[in-house]
Amino acid sequence: MRGRILVALLMVMLLAPAPGANVSFYPAQFSQAFMFEIAKGNVPGHSLLDKFGGNPSIDILDGFVTVWSGDFLPGGTQTYVPPTTARVHDLTSSSAADEGTEVTSGTATGGSLNTIEDSGGFAGSPVATDMIFNDTQMLIGEIISVAPNVITTNGWFNPSNGDDTVYTVSGDSYRIVRAASTGAAAVHVSGSNLFRQATEEFVILNGLGDRPTVNEYVRMNRSRVFGSGTGPGNAGHLTFTAQVDNTVSLGIVEGANQTLHTVFSIPVDQTLYLYSYRAALSKKTPGSAVIVLRVGTLNTPTGVNNIGYTTDTMALVISGTSAASVSLPFIRLPGGLDVWVEASVDSNDVGVAAGFQGVLVHDSVGG
Repeated sequence: MRGRILVALLMVMLLAPAPGANVSFYPAQFSQAFMFEIAKGNVPGHSLLDKFGGNPSIDILDGFVTVWSGDFLPGGTQTYVPPTTARVHDLTSSSAADEGTEVTSGTATGGSLNTIEDSGGFAGSPVATDMIFNDTQMLIGEIISVAPNVITTNGWFNPSNGDDTVYTVSGDSYRIVRAASTGAAAVHVSGSNLFRQATEEFVILNGLGDRPTVNEYVRMNRSRVFGSGTGPGNAGHLTFTAQVDNTVSLGIVEGANQTLHTVFSIPVDQTLYLYSYRAALSKKTPGSAVIVLRVGTLNTPTGVNNIGYTTDTMALVISGTSAASVSLPFIRLPGGLDVWVEASVDSNDVGVAAGFQGVLVHDSVGG
């Protein structure tokens, strides 16, 4: 089902991690109040993770497949296959309306929580509603007003952690971007490089043409649309395709404006404490599915070290819609591991949505 996926629970089964899974149950006292402080950005080195995605149509013969939207993306597949090594990725759209223009770029000479300064002036005649990217600190803002040497924005925002208390400083590189058509103008993408270090960037769309990433990615975790023309967002399917391997690592379904990708690669300098996961099914006729939460190394194309340990599993039976949400005892997952959800169904055309939640703790604060 391409539309909404509604939900109700029949049965849940909890399994212990397999031997050697390199995970542990961490008896941390993450109270609701403490979690709220993390969400507000008041706990240094901590951030909340909510990873979710969906697969609108899984069939019996598909077996266990990754819960992501790959089957509906040009060049995508039911089961997610990452690149063979860290690759530059080409971003493209299935619609010419998804296109942005770089108005100008430069180096800031100062700034604040909602301004950026350039003592040499801003070339290209930027205007209100243009987007401005701070490529040094990975910040984004929408232009409110333009003066000869100062641009005022609606504030700065970090798409990776939601931090809106940051500001531009002297020496930061910036780009000003404008929608060139009715669709999406640019996206933010985050993932991991060859050494599983967190990597991110802003990429300007080029319509039907390819736009290569600046960085190389061995995993891609999430992407979101920023800036659009008169339309509500991306007019076509957006895909990140690994050069050389020619496999789709990430994509945004038409009109979704962000990825639906229940896969996450934990940065090597962080630890993930997993505390819940959920799944939902949708189908017009009765059926059932098994949902599996896995940790390990996801679908290596060479098959070497392709190990995914079953951390938890649930079974759902549907007659219309069905769902489950399972609490976990803060399973400790060290950096460098992949976490993902798979589903297998007993009838055709079953829609599956899933997600998991956790707390990311940076090693610098004792992750």
